[in-house]
Amino acid sequence: MNVFSMIKSFSAFPLAERLRLLPVLALAAAPILWLLLSPQHQWPVVKEIYLPIHTLMEIFSVVVSAMIFALGWHSFDQRAPTAVVVLSTGFLMVGLLDIGHMLSFPGMPAFVTPSSVEKGIEFWLVARFISAATILMVAIMPWPWVCRAPVRYTGLLLSLGFVALVFWTILFQTFPIPDTFIEGQGLTAFKIAMEYLFVGMYLLAAALLLPRASGGDLRRGGHLASAAVILALGELCFTMYFQAEDMANLLGHVYKVVGCLYLYRAIFMSGVNEPYQRLQRSQERLRRSESKFRGLMEFAPDAIFLVDRAGRMQVVNARAESLFGLVREKALGSSINRFIPSWPQCQSGSDVLCWNSQGQIFHAEISTGMLEADDDTLTMAIVRDLTERRKLENALVDQLSHDALTGLPNRSLILCKLREALLRSRLNHHMVAVLFLDLDFFKKVNDMFGHAQGDQVLHETVRRIEVQLTDNALLARPGADEFIVVQSEIKNKSEVSRLAENLLKAMRAPFRIQGHDVFLSVSIGIAIYQNDETTEEGLLQQAHLALTNVKSDSRNNYRYHTPDMEQGLKEKMAIEGFLRRAIEKNELLLHYQPRICMRTGVLRGVEALVRWQHPTLGIVPPAHFIPVAEESGLIDAIGTWVLQEACAQARRWREQGVGKLRVAVNLSPRQFHYSKLVVQVQGILAQSELEPDCLEIEITESAVMKDTESAINTLHLLKELGVVLSVDDFGTGYSSLSYLKLFPIDILKIDQSFVSDMMDSPSDAAIARAIIALGQSLRLTVVAEGVETRGQAQSLKALGCDEMQGYYFSRPVTAAQIADIARQQSAIQAREWVDAIS
Repeated sequence: MNVFSMIKSFSAFPLAERLRLLPVLALAAAPILWLLLSPQHQWPVVKEIYLPIHTLMEIFSVVVSAMIFALGWHSFDQRAPTAVVVLSTGFLMVGLLDIGHMLSFPGMPAFVTPSSVEKGIEFWLVARFISAATILMVAIMPWPWVCRAPVRYTGLLLSLGFVALVFWTILFQTFPIPDTFIEGQGLTAFKIAMEYLFVGMYLLAAALLLPRASGGDLRRGGHLASAAVILALGELCFTMYFQAEDMANLLGHVYKVVGCLYLYRAIFMSGVNEPYQRLQRSQERLRRSESKFRGLMEFAPDAIFLVDRAGRMQVVNARAESLFGLVREKALGSSINRFIPSWPQCQSGSDVLCWNSQGQIFHAEISTGMLEADDDTLTMAIVRDLTERRKLENALVDQLSHDALTGLPNRSLILCKLREALLRSRLNHHMVAVLFLDLDFFKKVNDMFGHAQGDQVLHETVRRIEVQLTDNALLARPGADEFIVVQSEIKNKSEVSRLAENLLKAMRAPFRIQGHDVFLSVSIGIAIYQNDETTEEGLLQQAHLALTNVKSDSRNNYRYHTPDMEQGLKEKMAIEGFLRRAIEKNELLLHYQPRICMRTGVLRGVEALVRWQHPTLGIVPPAHFIPVAEESGLIDAIGTWVLQEACAQARRWREQGVGKLRVAVNLSPRQFHYSKLVVQVQGILAQSELEPDCLEIEITESAVMKDTESAINTLHLLKELGVVLSVDDFGTGYSSLSYLKLFPIDILKIDQSFVSDMMDSPSDAAIARAIIALGQSLRLTVVAEGVETRGQAQSLKALGCDEMQGYYFSRPVTAAQIADIARQQSAIQAREWVDAIS
């Protein structure tokens, strides 16, 4: 590193530090400049007082070196910075060698051997070399390097051994060392060269220390660099003196003393000042941490106690004061058992009962942990009030187990209550009844008056039911318009029947809604537990099955559960499962019932009737699977298949030369209200290449009247396709004649219920006569269904019925049989048939 690097490093110092160092450096360099500018013979000689001054300065240097060693050696424990170890050990050697130099100076008593300038210089050179080498080593090595204790003590022993070797060599051995001082001539070239070597070593160390000082280690690095520069100036003085007592030698010792003080300052910074400052910073951090801890503790949302081993409260926070109603000053030092009786047995994370100062008990959650204090071990107890949480939990449990609208138990809670009732029934040998109630036609209340009025009806329903219940009954609402009654301690079945009749009677009374009397009813399914193996879920299911059964038949009634209900349900589920695969497996087939014209006796058309040929069940009657298909939605797929197959078969008859037969297909209400029905029919006609007037679509009276506006629109669109439209089972529904004239229908079909009894029932005969007259007045074709006897056929023909079908003419037969009937029938035979009826 050159002078320019030293200048650059010096310029990196902060401005304040540079302004402070510049006068010090100028003051240190002033004596050197004075020696250089003054002639040597003008230098003052202090021969008379030099010896005591020299001795005092050497003693001072030795003391400072000893302080450097003591401070550096004892200020660190096991792991000391290597630089501090080197500096302290090195200056221990320097101090010991300076003692040898001081005792060997001329004028001092003989130190083993007579004192002389040459002997003192030998001690001096070794001491200065070690001093310069030590500072240079410190400048080279990184300060963070640490030295362990074994290495420290090894280095100390080696250093002391080296010093002992030097003393032994100088005092007892004749070692060929060049002369360093010649009396009357001054210093030799060897002595001056050695001094310049030391100057170079010091300046090199200073140059290495300056960047460290400017890089952040300002005070320690700066002191070390200053010591190196001052000691270098001192060595320059020792290259100039002519006599041992002249001013140059004295100034050199002064520089040495000042340099040792800077070294002590540097080791003081590392060994005392910096640890002290770190201690202060640690104490400040500890104070801040403690303040933060107390702040967090004071403003914590939970009550916090610090309790000693004896259970006495040492610290409490503000939340503890408000929660337990205590006064902090009076509470400190008192036992915590007054507020937490289970202390210290309560476990961390457990729920405990606590008392406040007013004697009120509340639930709390406690968490504990140990804190190590200066002279004791404290337990931190964090107490969280669970009062609000318990309220929320109870509210949540109540919400989960009760109906939000009526406050009644819901399904989950009534199951628990029912389980308890069954257990008591087993113990006390009495019966338990479950009544499953459903409001009939409740939907119309919501649709007509709104859900708010519907809720009022439900509240009134609860009131009416509760009036009929005894103390041994429980009422629940599982949802919607359903209710469950659990009646315990029943002696006989008549009690349950009487309760059911009372409930039916209570619900028949009108509900007053917005000035209107609305009449509702209730359907009830009942299941009775008689100490069998039925579970609460099973009993509830039985009651619901009975409810379903009564709703499907009549409503406004009650029915007990019977085993055949479950059997019927199982059969229904089995039929549904088989039916879903019937279309895929081609198990469905069509039979056709002929329809005879009463004027000509010829075959005018047929009605397609679906049949199911199951491989194991055999022929399944339509009455068994059609209701299942309608309920499950399978009627859509079946209806589409029937429509496709009937149209395809009518086309095949034409191709077989049978003639133009019209095929009638029944549409279910669900299929009739299908939004794409017209498009579907048009597509099937196009696919089968069947003339539209060869297809007759039969719809029930109730399906047409369900949504009259939509029905009128659909019928007109179908009529535009050219298909024939007929109303099936006419007279069984609630048709309005004003609507009937708006429907673009072609055929009215008299339901077989009127035909079958018309011979014995004047009213049925009158209805048949009225339907025929209505059809004639509207210019519609009238068809009678279910004609089974000749008398029925004669009466209907006499009334003017246009066409008939039924067992009297033919049972439903296969497509091939229809073709045979059509081919074998001649005009003469048809005429004879009509005449026979007439």
